[in-house]
Amino acid sequence: MIDQNFNAELVFQEAMQAHQNGKLPEAENLLRQILNHLPDNDGIMTTLGGVLLSSGKVNDALEFFDKAILINPDNIDAKLNRGIALQHLGKADEAFQQISEAAKLAPERADIQFNFANTLLQLQQYPQAIDVLNQVIKLDPKLIQAYYSLAALYSFLEKPDETLETYQQVLVVFPNDLMTLIHIGNLYADLGMIEKAEETYLESQTAHPDHFLPAAALGKFYLDIGKQEEGETSLLKALSLNPNDLNTHILLGNVCKDFGRIDEAEKYYRKALAINPNEQGTIRNLRRILSAKIPYWHFEMLADTERNDAYQAAIEKIVTKESAILDIGTGSGLLSMMAARAGAKRITACELHQRLAETAKEITKANGFENVIEVFSKKSTQLKVGQEIPEEVDIIISEILDVGVLGEGVLPSIRHAVQNLAKPNVQLIPAKTQIHAQLIEIPSRSLVSPIQKISGFDLSLFEQYRIPDEYLKINLKAEKYKNLSAVFPLMDIDFYNLPPAYPDDQPNQIPFEITISEDGILQAIVFWFDLFLDEEIMVSSEVDGALEHWGQALFCFPNPVKVEKGMVIPITMLQSDSVIRFRLGKV
Repeated sequence: MIDQNFNAELVFQEAMQAHQNGKLPEAENLLRQILNHLPDNDGIMTTLGGVLLSSGKVNDALEFFDKAILINPDNIDAKLNRGIALQHLGKADEAFQQISEAAKLAPERADIQFNFANTLLQLQQYPQAIDVLNQVIKLDPKLIQAYYSLAALYSFLEKPDETLETYQQVLVVFPNDLMTLIHIGNLYADLGMIEKAEETYLESQTAHPDHFLPAAALGKFYLDIGKQEEGETSLLKALSLNPNDLNTHILLGNVCKDFGRIDEAEKYYRKALAINPNEQGTIRNLRRILSAKIPYWHFEMLADTERNDAYQAAIEKIVTKESAILDIGTGSGLLSMMAARAGAKRITACELHQRLAETAKEITKANGFENVIEVFSKKSTQLKVGQEIPEEVDIIISEILDVGVLGEGVLPSIRHAVQNLAKPNVQLIPAKTQIHAQLIEIPSRSLVSPIQKISGFDLSLFEQYRIPDEYLKINLKAEKYKNLSAVFPLMDIDFYNLPPAYPDDQPNQIPFEITISEDGILQAIVFWFDLFLDEEIMVSSEVDGALEHWGQALFCFPNPVKVEKGMVIPITMLQSDSVIRFRLGKV
């Protein structure tokens, strides 16, 4: 029974208003109400199908288009939309047949001819598409998208004159149209017509002073031609006009990255990802600059299962539910979380690197330990009992050793922590280390320590970029070298009984006399360490050791000497609180 009070026209207007406002479920519901009262109205069926198509309900839309055509075989809009729906389903041939049929039935309708042209483009029937697009422009000179499609097709076919002519046609109908001016500027730039491109971008800026796009396009153009400072200035102007434009943030991030202003680049990239979290290029760029802030050895260390297992075993042996712990140089927070998982009451972790400290806080929170672990972006020597540390700690955990043991300040850090932050019976992980060394011949490394002649050329001026009198990290397995002595003990360090503090300019001088085992040229000394986490658990940085990722330390002598088997060579180790160096002979 028909409801005499139902006003189909009024409900239809409400449905169309909802559709225009993007309220698709509401529009769909209203149109279905009309169909309940007018079940054979093919126009309403077609409109409902269009709403369903906009909602992504393609198969449901097709059902209504089919019903509409069945009721009225001359329903051109139903045929057109049925073709568009078939395009969505990837049925290009069927879609072409349906849309071309609609185009034949209504040659005077620009919208249908435009859809027909797009179908021809999808089928790569470019000459026919050009003809139809020109026909569309004649039918409706104000259908700007037809010009853009035609210009894009000419550009694809590498016909710049026709492309430019098409854009200029737009300006006849729409003088100073923003996007058209931007397209023309881009075209001139692609053709290498730098002055014309700049002139057009500036023209668009004059015509649209309050719109961000001209400034953004001009900024990108300047970047592309190598005018970095002008590009950045223009992009900043664009950003002031539209603070939430994704591409402007990305471009400014790229500029800052290229200029080495990494913190600024990070800010722009993070803003871009707040706008679009899935922007893959920005994700990669952000990770690149973040990885530049964090030395790669952090990843190698985290991947070292033997090292991780050894620390965990040592931690679990001594941690109790009453343990108060200091973790020096926490990095990712891994060792602190091991202690928390073992039941520690409280862990104070410190990390000098601010970015790492912030990340460690996030990681410990993500793992549910934020109430047990507190991370500070400070050196351990800046911590104070009663402030950052509520009370003196029972256990000190650290892994602040570089390839040559002392370079990251392990001695002064532990010395200060034991004296100022810990209980008298504090337990230490690690407990001690033993350093071993060997004399070697290693020609490739000696050649640049110091840098003199390379391939017959004097490159000694390049020496200014090398830090002299320091060891460097190597992977001995990857080097060509010759052992010139047996392995010998270099130094034992008991962290419970630390050696005195020696400054770099007044190091402890420890003499050695080493017997040469092979003839050769004594060019360097290589050394590594065994790290005892307690009296039983030990990991080593020797070749093929558990800490192999650490590598070995190499100190090259600036004046190599020829040696013969059986000779006894005097070597002096200069050991300060922060570095180990060597001298050939007695000092």
